[in-house]
Amino acid sequence: MIVENINKIRKQKNLTIKELSNISGVPFSTLNKICSNITKDPHISILLKLSKALNCDINTLCGIKNTINFQDEIIFDKIKKLNSKQKDKLINYIDSYIDNKVSLIAFGGENKTIDIKNSNLIDKKIQEIKKDNIDLDF
Repeated sequence: MIVENINKIRKQKNLTIKELSNISGVPFSTLNKICSNITKDPHISILLKLSKALNCDINTLCGIKNTINFQDEIIFDKIKKLNSKQKDKLINYIDSYIDNKVSLIAFGGENKTIDIKNSNLIDKKIQEIKKDNIDLDF
C-alpha cells in the first residue's frame, strides 16, 4: 500500500525517482528500492521526508483514510476552549452554514436567517450589529 501510494503521488506530480530523491534528500538507491517494492516497509524518517517532498501528509502516503488534518486539529483545539453556550451557538451557526443560510442571531442580531449567497446583505447586517456594539466573538 505504501509503495503504491508513493509511486502514485510521485507520478501525479510528474516526478522521476531521481527528482524525488533530490527534493526529499532520500538517497536514490534507497528510494529506488522503495519504488521497486524491494523495500516494503520504509522507515518512518524516510516516509516523513517523502511526505514533505510530495506535499502530502504521512497518512495519505501510508493509505490511512478518515484522518484529521492539521487544520482540523487547530479547529478542535479552539472548540475545546469554548463553554457550553458558545459551543451551542457554534453548532447552530455551522448547521446554518451547511444549509447555505446564516442565522443573524448567531452574530447577535435578530432571529432571522438569510441566504448565504446574498453576501452583501450579510455584510450589511453584520455591520449594523457591530454598530450596536454587540460582541461577535464566540
